[in-house]
Amino acid sequence: MKGGIGYSNRKDALSCGRQVAENAMKNGEIEKPCLILAFCSGLLD
Repeated sequence: MKGGIGYSNRKDALSCGRQVAENAMKNGEIEKPCLILAFCSGLLD
């Protein structure tokens, strides 16, 4: 099992989520994820 971590400070929720997912996949050397856990602050819609 591989794991990757992504992080973003963007204010737009969609672009923030996209950046986090791309970074996590890149950092974890993952081509096709089968499970994703996402956490965000209360400041995003």
